[in-house]
Amino acid sequence: MKEERIEWIDIAKGIGIGCVVMGHIFSTQMLAHKIIYLFHMPLFFYISGFLYKKEQRNGAYIVKKFRNLIVPYFSVFVLVYAVFFLIYFPRDYSPDYIRIDITYYLMGGRLLREIIDNVFVAMWFITCLFIVQVLYNFIQTRFKPQIVHIIVIALLVAGYINSVCFPDFWLYWGANIALMAIPIYHIGFLFRQINLDKYAVWFVIGGILSFLSLLLFPQNTFNMMLNGYGVPVVTLVCGIVCINMLRVISVFVTKNNILTRILSGFGKASLVIMAFHLPVYALLRKYFEIKSPPAIVLITIIPYLMYYIFNKFKVTQVLFLGKYSKKNLNKNSEN
Repeated sequence: MKEERIEWIDIAKGIGIGCVVMGHIFSTQMLAHKIIYLFHMPLFFYISGFLYKKEQRNGAYIVKKFRNLIVPYFSVFVLVYAVFFLIYFPRDYSPDYIRIDITYYLMGGRLLREIIDNVFVAMWFITCLFIVQVLYNFIQTRFKPQIVHIIVIALLVAGYINSVCFPDFWLYWGANIALMAIPIYHIGFLFRQINLDKYAVWFVIGGILSFLSLLLFPQNTFNMMLNGYGVPVVTLVCGIVCINMLRVISVFVTKNNILTRILSGFGKASLVIMAFHLPVYALLRKYFEIKSPPAIVLITIIPYLMYYIFNKFKVTQVLFLGKYSKKNLNKNSEN
């Protein structure tokens, strides 16, 4: 039973990271782009919540998540920035320019758009996920389940206030996005108890209707980095329905060995693909004339190969994958 659960999760992450890549290539006016932005980033928070395991020792939990997420966050910057520095130096670099880039990366969130052709823009998710996981574990360990639900609802309301009334307000590391991400994370955690077999057809029908709704209501999408959450409540419901439709599809895909191997492979490499697909795309644009279909393939495959290389060596496992051996940790990292 456990193996099947992990299998569909990796498949869903594989599909999700493909959507992330396509979402950065497709025109914002395309229906496919709008469909992707209805669910693709909420999907990763949902899955993380689905996998959540309570850790009573909050300090140990923070250390573990720092190793899993923040160490790779900074390792990616050092590697990518060094490559681009060598390519563009000295024409586009000066001490002031470098200092600003480093400061912006330390602050994260929206400021990632200001660094080297947006190559780090997807990294907002890493720091936001860290904040979400740490805060959620604190809430779970300090309050009873009924109070947790109330806190999550309050955060959701605050997220909508941020989005609708103060859209330009943001916090370092995308901390304000956690106001919406924690409720989605919580929903993922709660949906772990649901037997999808009973509701599979309804989720599929609801997902299709949610996609079709974009023809009439194109604003029914998420842009989480800019705290844009579409139509309050409606877009959230549509997004969760689409995520569960994808969950149904992923379970179905497990019956096909070839698709399972391909998609689960990309799913396991999803954070590396998320981190490196935009830098790879920028380099391909600089040195080659490349159109969308081959670009999508290349900026997915090349980071996947990087993941395969990183996974071969202990030092790169630590720096870029956030993976630590049992000798160094008391517990294994989640999934």
